[in-house]
Amino acid sequence: MACRFTTPILAIIFLFHAISLFSQEKTVDKKLLENAEKYIYVQPDSAISIAHKIYTKDQVSPGDKISSLLIISNAYAVLYDYNRTIKFLLEAKKIAENENDVENCIRILTSLGYQFQGLNMTVKSRFYLKEAEVIMENNPIADSLRYIKGNIYSVMALGYKNENAYGEAKLYFYKAIKIFKPYKTHEATANLSVSHYRIGECYLMENNFTMAQDHFKTSLDIAEKNNLDDDILMSPSIGIARIHFMKKEYKEAVEILKDILPVARKLPQVDGPIEVYQMLTESYFQLNDMKNHSYYNSLYLEILETKARLEERTTNKLVQTLSAEVHNKMNADKNKTLLYASIVVLLFLSIIFIFLLKYIKIHKKIKKIEESIDQKNENHL
Repeated sequence: MACRFTTPILAIIFLFHAISLFSQEKTVDKKLLENAEKYIYVQPDSAISIAHKIYTKDQVSPGDKISSLLIISNAYAVLYDYNRTIKFLLEAKKIAENENDVENCIRILTSLGYQFQGLNMTVKSRFYLKEAEVIMENNPIADSLRYIKGNIYSVMALGYKNENAYGEAKLYFYKAIKIFKPYKTHEATANLSVSHYRIGECYLMENNFTMAQDHFKTSLDIAEKNNLDDDILMSPSIGIARIHFMKKEYKEAVEILKDILPVARKLPQVDGPIEVYQMLTESYFQLNDMKNHSYYNSLYLEILETKARLEERTTNKLVQTLSAEVHNKMNADKNKTLLYASIVVLLFLSIIFIFLLKYIKIHKKIKKIEESIDQKNENHL
């Protein structure tokens, strides 16, 4: 069976802190925003509610407006609402550009780069990441902000990883690690752990189990020592279970997966436990335990279908959001109307193509599982 697994939750850690680290003044609004930020990964709806109230207040500084929008965007990313995630990031970008806020522009552009990479729109992702790099190179940047270069490298690495260019992906993840390592903030430490995990994934896809295990263990060690979030603690364990599975050590894989299943089920994301369910489904199948196989397979397919419906629901809205962005650029420069009209068409076709591929892939996966079950049942007759 295929071993290409993803952990979408982890990638969100690359959407670094929404609250500006550079303001020394702790206003009431900033304290509320700090609380909202803590809710992003555990109670995203609460994070959205708090941030939205601040954003819509009469007298709010541009910086707090941007922070509110970033929190709202990040929370919608947790809920897999692509349209709103991009929409609020673009709104934040507009404010930052109007205020000539270089630091927030960099943060927002990097976040946009990640989001489009998550949608497999690598060209658009790299466009925003390159824009962030250019701004960093041409403007004086606080030392405490330079770790964002690590975020840029991380997202670029994800792009190469998705293209199966594992050598390039590892190169950029190692660059990111070099940048994250000196910083002792929660976010930088989390990104350090995630980067090691992602490198482990790359080695795993190359069937280099020794190097994969080394990086998974390093990732887990960093996560445990620094009391990082559950999704970061869980992922390297899934990686280690995957190694056991690929080495046909199915009982060992099940043992690890059952141990982390309660953590996976507590995650707020729709597909929080999906990878654990999938691996348990496959492991029990190999162990000829059809009762447990059927149980976890039904849970896995249920989440798979739910996620597919959510993605389909947001596709049209996302196209409208991106079209609106291009329309604004057209109004700003009438001479580029034809170019931007072409971009709209390409964006629309790209998004439809991406989600069509996902839809086909999901249904092929379901059909393959059903055929495997039928084959297994025939063997028992």
